[in-house]
Amino acid sequence: MIVNSTFSKNTAAHYGGAILTDNDINSIEVTNSTFYNNTALNAGGIANYGGLIVTNSTFSDNNASLGGAIRNGIGGNLSLRNSILANSHGSVDCIKSDGAPEVENINNLIQTTGTDFESCGVPNLTSDPLLGSLQDDGGFTQTMALLSGSPAINAGDDGECADTDQRGEARPFGNHCDIGAYEYQGNNGVDTTGVFRPSNGLLYLKNQNTTGFADIAINYGIASDYPVVGDWDGNGTATIGIYRNGSFYLRNSNTLGFADLVFPFGQVGDQPIAGDWNGDGIDTIGIFRPSTGLFMLRNTNDVGFAEIVFGLGNPGDMPIAGNWDGVP
Repeated sequence: MIVNSTFSKNTAAHYGGAILTDNDINSIEVTNSTFYNNTALNAGGIANYGGLIVTNSTFSDNNASLGGAIRNGIGGNLSLRNSILANSHGSVDCIKSDGAPEVENINNLIQTTGTDFESCGVPNLTSDPLLGSLQDDGGFTQTMALLSGSPAINAGDDGECADTDQRGEARPFGNHCDIGAYEYQGNNGVDTTGVFRPSNGLLYLKNQNTTGFADIAINYGIASDYPVVGDWDGNGTATIGIYRNGSFYLRNSNTLGFADLVFPFGQVGDQPIAGDWNGDGIDTIGIFRPSTGLFMLRNTNDVGFAEIVFGLGNPGDMPIAGNWDGVP
């Protein structure tokens, strides 16, 4: 059994960039696992010639001439359950050999599959799953988060879902479990508090709004920085950043490391602010200029001019942002 695992950038000359199965006695079970950017001539992710059950797993950006994610060959018995197969290169996401048994296809998102006798069955969904980058989203292995608006959110079959996702987060989080290895938690998440301590450049973050020690303590920034937080990649988790001398330094995980996004915006003396200005599920940056009382906001986290500019308040005020009326 393969559980809570990530296979990334593996290569095979012929079959199965990540895994080749050939076991007629016991089926191999793959649950809550991610297959990203694996390459082979046949089946970039998994080449199956035995028994294979894939549950709540995510396949993306794998490469092969036959079966970018999975190929079910002669002698293979394949069951796909609550899984994502998408974004393959060189071939359809799933294909079976003519003469191989029909694929058991239970509530999956498969963008493309073979035709006629090479089909992996009829998936529940075929649209873009809207996956985030392969990165540290918590847990022991890297995952590809479902971004806000993903059709895989709340689309799982609860009777087939694993109890937790690849990170160990409980399923379901919303009305139903999600398809794939990642359980989205953005829509029902609760914001909690933290502090930035200028004396040592540490962020202290709590996962509950109660008195107690910080759940996460991260050294990120220096005494003169301004802290800023937001869901920079739309995966449902707020992460850290700082504003320093007119530039933003943003991370996509609450861990030590270098900034994932660095770009200038504003000028020395401006104060940072973040929010989902256009309702697309991704927080982006802005600044408040205390000298003039102007807000300048962008809808993307990169270099460019402000897309929204307006005045509010008086010189010397401090900026805040929120969904004050509860309208999406």
